[in-house]
Amino acid sequence: MNTVIQKLKNDHRRFARLIRRMEWELDRCHHGEGLDTDAMAAFVDYCSRHADEHHHPLEDRLFQRMLDRDPGLRGTIEQLNAEHVELDEATRTLHQLLEAIRADNHVSRDEFLGALARYLFLYHGHMDVEESELFRRADSLLWESDWQALERWLAEQPPSPFEDASSHDYQRIERLMTSF
Repeated sequence: MNTVIQKLKNDHRRFARLIRRMEWELDRCHHGEGLDTDAMAAFVDYCSRHADEHHHPLEDRLFQRMLDRDPGLRGTIEQLNAEHVELDEATRTLHQLLEAIRADNHVSRDEFLGALARYLFLYHGHMDVEESELFRRADSLLWESDWQALERWLAEQPPSPFEDASSHDYQRIERLMTSF
């Protein structure tokens, strides 16, 4: 597997770990237990920042090259791009609700749990489509020159603090993900 797909799949594995942790928090809330708002806010921040700054720009470039090779993928890629917008909106909503809760403002339990459940549902479905319909097709569809161009672009990007094991952001997320 080439480095571009490997990086995207590694990102998805990390997102999936965060989602499992958030699902654990959701389950606790459904059973009347308290919510770790600091951890949840950190997870939402990670998903938002890393996706917006690193993951989605790489996917956008990959998907455009795939579309150039197979115009029949237009519907799937347009669906995924629309889901990126929907995920951004769900992320903003969840972030705002978490900030309100952390500021001791009233947020209805049902509103928060509904927003969290929607966010988790969207993330699961979105990653499933990317992995099952596009990532697996990329190797057979793209040429070596496509991969080289994507790898050059990737090498020119600043590193994500969430991928540097020595960074505070990375260590905090790792600690929070393993604290349940």
